[in-house]
Amino acid sequence: GIRTLGLQVPGDFLQVTDAAIFASQDSHVRFLGGFWLGAGMLMAAGSLWFERLQSLPIAICAMAFLGGAMRLSAHDPAILLGQALLPSVVAELLGFPLLGVWISRQ
Repeated sequence: GIRTLGLQVPGDFLQVTDAAIFASQDSHVRFLGGFWLGAGMLMAAGSLWFERLQSLPIAICAMAFLGGAMRLSAHDPAILLGQALLPSVVAELLGFPLLGVWISRQ
């Protein structure tokens, strides 16, 4: 588990039993957070300078779709269709591809 700010679940929902492994996983999660922050910043830049950077938002939409498709590898439809993940899964598998197609036609 990863400690959270308590926005979705209580912040004390986990107990660290191996500090070294937790620190490694925490570092991976922080990297992914920074990566997606960068992707969001590139998406914003692509919307501001659309004609020059049109391929950036399309690529980011493709990355979001691939990330959503990788969720399917968990083989647990109950989790994917649950209240916590369903909006994200729909956005990743339907919303981002539609946005990418719309951007490519502009």
